[in-house]
Amino acid sequence: MQISSTGNAVAHGPGAIAVSGYVQEIKAELQLTDAVRRQPACWPHRVGAIPSRAQSYQHRNESDLLRRAITAGRPTRKLCYVLSGLGGVGKTQLAADLARSLVDAEELDVLVWVDATSESSVRSGYAQAGVELCRADPENEEQAARQFLNWLEYPTERPCRWLIVLDDVADPDDLRELWPSPDHGRTVVTTRRRDSVLAGTDRSFIPVGLFTKADSLAYLASALGVHHRRQPSDELEALADDLGHLPLALSQAAAYLIDTGMDCADYRDLLADRTATLLDAAPDRLPDGQTLAVAVTWTLSVERADELGRPGLARPTLQLLSFLSSHNTSETVLTTLHARVYLAIHRTRSVIKRLHQRAVADSDIIVPVRDVRLALSALQRLSLIDYLPHAAVDTHQLVQRATRDSLDNDTFRITSRAVADALSTIWPDNGSDPQLAQLLRTSTTALFNHAQENLYDPDLHHVLLKSGHSLGEAGQPSAARDYFQQLSEVIAGRMGAEHFSTLSARFAHAHWLDQSGDPAGAAAAFTEIHSDAERFLGLDKVVSLAARRALSACVANVGDPLHAAEILASVLDDVERLHGDDLVSPLDIRCEIAELVGQSGEEAAAAQQLDEVVADATSVLGPKDPHTLVYRVRSAFWQGAAGDEIGAVVTLRHVVNAKARVMGSTDGQTLLTRFLLAHWEGSAGDAPRAAADLTDLIDDATPVLGSDHPRIFAMQHSLARWQAEAANAPAAAAAYEQLLDSSCRLLGPEHPDTLAAWGSLAHWQGQAGNPAAAVTTNAKLLAHMLELVEPDHPHLSVIRNNLAHWQRVAHDQPPAPAEAT
Repeated sequence: MQISSTGNAVAHGPGAIAVSGYVQEIKAELQLTDAVRRQPACWPHRVGAIPSRAQSYQHRNESDLLRRAITAGRPTRKLCYVLSGLGGVGKTQLAADLARSLVDAEELDVLVWVDATSESSVRSGYAQAGVELCRADPENEEQAARQFLNWLEYPTERPCRWLIVLDDVADPDDLRELWPSPDHGRTVVTTRRRDSVLAGTDRSFIPVGLFTKADSLAYLASALGVHHRRQPSDELEALADDLGHLPLALSQAAAYLIDTGMDCADYRDLLADRTATLLDAAPDRLPDGQTLAVAVTWTLSVERADELGRPGLARPTLQLLSFLSSHNTSETVLTTLHARVYLAIHRTRSVIKRLHQRAVADSDIIVPVRDVRLALSALQRLSLIDYLPHAAVDTHQLVQRATRDSLDNDTFRITSRAVADALSTIWPDNGSDPQLAQLLRTSTTALFNHAQENLYDPDLHHVLLKSGHSLGEAGQPSAARDYFQQLSEVIAGRMGAEHFSTLSARFAHAHWLDQSGDPAGAAAAFTEIHSDAERFLGLDKVVSLAARRALSACVANVGDPLHAAEILASVLDDVERLHGDDLVSPLDIRCEIAELVGQSGEEAAAAQQLDEVVADATSVLGPKDPHTLVYRVRSAFWQGAAGDEIGAVVTLRHVVNAKARVMGSTDGQTLLTRFLLAHWEGSAGDAPRAAADLTDLIDDATPVLGSDHPRIFAMQHSLARWQAEAANAPAAAAAYEQLLDSSCRLLGPEHPDTLAAWGSLAHWQGQAGNPAAAVTTNAKLLAHMLELVEPDHPHLSVIRNNLAHWQRVAHDQPPAPAEAT
């Protein structure tokens, strides 16, 4: 502005006024810009809304861990904490609790809570903070967000204690350029992701797990209120177990119980009902501001996992896992050919479409093992599973349930059968890997619980037979008997008594009825099975012939081997007449007949018949065929039983070497042959050689069979016997000590075999020059026996005499010379 004749005056900047000369009055109206109006917010200040505290919120160990980490963070420069875990474990509530506690304690100047489900939402949250804290232009979101990040990186002269919470980060790439400065404040991230990119020198992972049992019960007690007092405590514990101690599931279950008035038992029945889904167990109105029912909580996670690794494989991999055990599932199940074919067929449809748009070889269609592992890693990165590469997988039971609920009927059936095929393919033979067999039995039980009808209709899947038989092979014949009894009852109830699957289960039950010590009951069961098979199925070659063959074994076990041989002879006639050698080998039956002849007292005749079987098998199958080798072992046994122990030893040594070359030194049949060889070595008069071979055998067999396997126990018995026969007193004492320990564990301290081993240990301790140990062992045995029998029992006098004998020896024994000092 310039006024004439009074000189010049200059004003710079919008709204400025310059005056020269004398002016009586100036009237000016100032127009303030947005930049002038905006002022930085005063501290303490909060940007974004902290989620409200969940009703009945439970304080957890993770809260204390996070609070300690935040408090001690600056000295260690770990100023960013990533709370990672499965959807529904309560990560957001933990972060909100931390934020509230820091605000209440006046330990924060600025708190920024950001919805981090996408890059745009993070940028929007930062922009809002830039507007409120940095006078940023609200019309330019990009610039406002950058201005806020710069403010964090280059703090003002006054230090600011800030905390930024990035809640529910869905993709680490969304934060690529949006990580807050690690140097001046603290950041908490909640996410389901476990990608390595989320880690770093300035970041610390804090895994958030499930509620503990105590947490779950405390939560239910608080959430249910008055309703809680009407629930039995055992039902509340069972409900928490059914829901896998997942906080989100517990809160929605509590809301459902309160809204409907249902009790825990009925709600658990609803959860167990395979015709219902998880959505059926969700309340009409979700509690605590939740937006997703448990059933759909992981939908987005599955979709994102399906985009990682080898696209299209994560979802079908999770479908396979949903039918297996929730804990410690062997990765091997998922890398079988059956599983990989399933994955190839059930890839996400968009991926299948791309495959068909180009020429692909068959090898490209079958999913490689490495791609299966990449799919598992993708699921692990989204916290949908816990995966130890090349080992085992854990999957939360509700994630499994939600996955199964999402399958249509055809996919459900196909998936369950594929899992059954995969389990069956890797099942170890003859109890060769008891640890793997136990894991597979657990998964088979889970599969049966989820999809039982698919496993016996139209026919009984062999995985159910393998699972039951492996119980018996693991030394639990009674458990195998009970397993098949329950299985046959379930199938009969669904399919009828005449169904082939029912007869197959009944057959297995009768077998283990025999093995568990009831051959008469088994004989009656096999007779009934044979009759039903002929009535329902006609003269069926599989069931009828197998039932009569098993019947002969039961008849032999009740003490009538000649009658058993007659039954088998009729089976052999039918096999030859019906040309059933494709189902059962006539050589096998001839071998069994010969052994029954031997059991009747005609050992030499049995040996001669078995020599003929060996000759025919060698001609037809070849000398190295596994069946031929088995026949040679049986022939050698009866050769020794007929009085030619040395001949048996020679034959068995040849067979052991041949089996080791063909099947391996730790194959179940090879181990059994080595056991028989040691027996006949001892019987032929070479007890030291028998003991040495048994020592090596136990060392080789224990890792394969397990220390509590019945065969290991039998080997320990034999070793103690031959060490005693060899008059190797120290070795015999050590063997009986090991035998006593196993016998106490497997048979119990009151079993006659345990008591006999106890007495033998005392004897050989004394013979080994340690009468004091013999006194101690006999004294313990006497005290134990006094608790079991009457005071005048004759065994007590024997123990007392032995105790007195070794007391005298110990008294007369000169003291050991003093050690030189």
